Amino acid sequence: MLCIHEDSTLDQILQSASVSKARGIAVALNNDHDNLFVTMSIRTLNH
Repeated sequence: MLCIHEDSTLDQILQSASVSKARGIAVALNNDHDNLFVTMSIRTLNH
């Protein structure tokens, strides 16, 4: 399991973590807006 301890709202951070190769993702940030934003960013990177 990979944990990101940086600003996951930045595409560069998500790309460096190779989220496009992930089989599953758990997003657990402090607020729903950021959770949704990161989830949609990952979805965009995977397509």
